[in-house]
Amino acid sequence: MSVRLGALAALVAVALCGPAGAATDHPFDYRKLSLAAGALRSVVDAGLDDPRSNPGESVLGCAISSAQARAWLSPLQALIDGRLPDARAAYGRDPRSFSAAIANCKAQCLCGAYADLLTDPDPTRLTATDPRQVATLARLRREASALGEKQAMACAQKQKWFCRSRLKRDLVAAAAGDSATAR
Repeated sequence: MSVRLGALAALVAVALCGPAGAATDHPFDYRKLSLAAGALRSVVDAGLDDPRSNPGESVLGCAISSAQARAWLSPLQALIDGRLPDARAAYGRDPRSFSAAIANCKAQCLCGAYADLLTDPDPTRLTATDPRQVATLARLRREASALGEKQAMACAQKQKWFCRSRLKRDLVAAAAGDSATAR
């Protein structure tokens, strides 16, 4: 299974970002990809009671099974991880441009994404060294971890754009290609 997911991740990365090192033309930024991942996690969670159900209908308004959502999460996380350095660089260049969005992260369903943005990938360093940034990071982590199932579902249901998006089409195409190569 992990080999199939790895192949799917590679296919999606190439389909969405081009070959390694190529400039990306994918229209979704770090925040949009993070919202899509949250929505797909809610689809997976909604399908836990009945794996044969179609939880994507009730969550996002389109046919996505729990199994499809689960399979798409790995390559989607790879895309998020690929966008995170650029988002960190943008924050580093102009942290004030993020202030309103970070302050309103709960309404945007992005507290976890902003916490990841402010967390340095090197655990020996702190991205946030200013006391206000440290306090903001602590608040973001607290709010992200306090997100309940109902709140996560409400956030997911706001992501109706996903059903008609290029991102979904690319995930479907990559999964179809992965299925063909697994035969």
